[in-house]
Amino acid sequence: MKKIYSAVLICMMVSQVDAQQGVYEMNRSARQSVSLNSSGSTGRSDSWSMKQYSEAGGGEVSSPGYRADGWLPAIVPGTVLNSLVYNKVYPEPYYGDNNRRSRGLIPDLHDAGAEFYHYWFRKTFKVPATFTGKKLWLKLHGINYRAGVWLNGKKLGTMAGMFQPASFDVTDIVNRKGENVVAVEVSPVDIPGSVFRDGKKRTGAVGENNNGGDGEIGKNITMLMSVGWDFSVPDGTRDRNTGIWRDVELYSTGEVVLAHPFVQTYLPLPDTSMAMETVSVEVTNTTQQQQSGKLTGVIAGTNIRFQTSLVLQPGETRQVVFRPADYPQLKIKIQSCGGPLIKVFNTCMS
Repeated sequence: MKKIYSAVLICMMVSQVDAQQGVYEMNRSARQSVSLNSSGSTGRSDSWSMKQYSEAGGGEVSSPGYRADGWLPAIVPGTVLNSLVYNKVYPEPYYGDNNRRSRGLIPDLHDAGAEFYHYWFRKTFKVPATFTGKKLWLKLHGINYRAGVWLNGKKLGTMAGMFQPASFDVTDIVNRKGENVVAVEVSPVDIPGSVFRDGKKRTGAVGENNNGGDGEIGKNITMLMSVGWDFSVPDGTRDRNTGIWRDVELYSTGEVVLAHPFVQTYLPLPDTSMAMETVSVEVTNTTQQQQSGKLTGVIAGTNIRFQTSLVLQPGETRQVVFRPADYPQLKIKIQSCGGPLIKVFNTCMS
């Protein structure tokens, strides 16, 4: 039986950072976290590479000894088409009429078939020394549309749907002293839809006039505009945004993990001098032993703290909610700073 030493922090932050790094920083899952996104130079040996899917299995492709001959540099986060354009296989779709389906310069998923944009993505990496003794997790924040994920010759699991992230416990799989290889097999949406129905008339998704192609892409959980919208590239996105389109992350935690922190603010209008904060977080015991201890919350920049005692059974996940009715300190007096009050809360985990 071990104690839980964890906290939920409520922070107020406003910052301007590099767009790519900024997205990763906002989405990082723990304090000890490293991005596995493409490096600044996609030609580096530790960057992502890609190759059209073949019969080679994930166990072979993700093996450190596998020879990735003929693989192309890949952009992650990005799409298959992003990387093919980067490698000059196809022209820039945003230039002139390059993307017009009638020109045939870039194959369309509807015409070429699913296997055409079915690709392997592969990357080597090392585990930071600071992660020693911790549980390790590999997280893909978003793929489109289906994926199998492999690490060092072992399959971690599968993913499906454009907006569904997944974390995999890789504690007992990673090589903490040497090279690791992650391989992701990505395939396109099940139903790509078409810009034109029967090759003649552009109809559009239901209720969207002529947008959304023939509307068939709506049968997937994906981005409808990738088949054609009035503000996107002409005739839609040829690969329907197939790829690893959000961050890839390696992070470490203790044996008890906090996830999905959320702060709900209630203002007792018309009174705006007081805010009622309800804080919730999911707590998971990742071990096969009972865990007990205290969960503590701190509002950054104040002396406001709140905590509760917990006993978690092996493998248990529980949502813990701190309500103003039970914790009067969460009834917070709002003080104006001499101008319009904008109170922005961002949740962090420690």
